[in-house]
Amino acid sequence: MRTKVQLTLAIFKPDISTNEKVINEIKKILNENNFSIVQSKMMRLTMKDAKEFYKIHETKFFYNRLVYSMSSGPIWCHILKKDNSINDWRKLIGNTKVFKTIFDDPTSIRGMF
Repeated sequence: MRTKVQLTLAIFKPDISTNEKVINEIKKILNENNFSIVQSKMMRLTMKDAKEFYKIHETKFFYNRLVYSMSSGPIWCHILKKDNSINDWRKLIGNTKVFKTIFDDPTSIRGMF
């Protein structure tokens, strides 16, 4: 059974978005996993934009830290394309709990970077 080609959003956070070496390594990983980058844009979220974008997390304990972090510097936004891109991207980046991921899935993008 053939899966559908999907688009998904990948955001490289401020702590890595200006590190050319890390960005190149991640792009290499994307290429090795058959992702195509449809479009890329470096941008900077204002605090207001970050609050709006992450509004779904507003009641969670990490919300303020997330909004502050995402508005603290430039971010790289990429639209990725491939069959089953959403699930494949989630597997590739690893668990959202970064410290857990570092130990449980050290070869994931979050585990490495």
